[in-house]
Amino acid sequence: MLARLVCALTVFSTVVWASSGLTYSTYLREGFTPSAIATDVTGNVYIAGSTIVDPITSQTAVMVVKLDQTGVQYLYTRSIGGSGFDTATAIAVDSAGNAYVTGNTSSPDFPVTPGNQTGTLPASNQTRAFLVKLNPQGQILFSDVLGSVGITAQAVALATDGGILVSGTGSTGLVASAGAYNVPDSNGRPFLMKLNAAGANIIFTATGIGGDALVVDTAGNIYMAGTAFYFYPTTPGAYQTFPNPSTCPECFFATGGNQYVTKVDSAASKLLYSTGVAAGGPDGQ
Repeated sequence: MLARLVCALTVFSTVVWASSGLTYSTYLREGFTPSAIATDVTGNVYIAGSTIVDPITSQTAVMVVKLDQTGVQYLYTRSIGGSGFDTATAIAVDSAGNAYVTGNTSSPDFPVTPGNQTGTLPASNQTRAFLVKLNPQGQILFSDVLGSVGITAQAVALATDGGILVSGTGSTGLVASAGAYNVPDSNGRPFLMKLNAAGANIIFTATGIGGDALVVDTAGNIYMAGTAFYFYPTTPGAYQTFPNPSTCPECFFATGGNQYVTKVDSAASKLLYSTGVAAGGPDGQ
């Protein structure tokens, strides 16, 4: 059923909500490419992705759609973007029905709310990560760009203290904050960033760890899963470690990448565990 759901979302722009069987299936709209889905405590469904705004240039804007529990009624449809290419990659929803959307923008005029620009807007042919919070009616509560050129976001989650976690791939300009986990030279490596509830300040930035998916447990520990094309840190006794490029140069860029799962404390100061789950190096190393 999961494979069927993913196929429906990415190919046919259709939402499928299933329990013991098919409860509903509904077409969304032409030109909309969903990439993430979430629900709130009442069963409303939130879908984030991109929509084509210029069919000639294929320019895209972020789109967030909220459906009611039955899949019959649109509660809101929100488009966000500037003059470049903007797309959402992940969405999370809190208990009040606020939606947190992250993704990537190449728009130098991406709408940023006053007091929420923790990074710099992109110039021509550049990309920045963004974070947007929408209220239950789809209105922007804040909109922020994160970091410098080359940073891309793939995952978002809510911390137990109300902070917002974003993860993706870093660039040379990304610097770890004091006390956070740090792997020197963050270019092309995962990152994990936490912002305060207002999206105005960065609480910490950890480099060398992160992922395409984020989950937080009730104790505040953070779990990440993803694929690393660089050497990725693992803990002693890990289920699987990755080849070290100093001893296996041909493994530095692993064919297909290395899949991993990592758990860190709420401050991202230390690895509680980190292990590979599949490796794409030579001979499956």
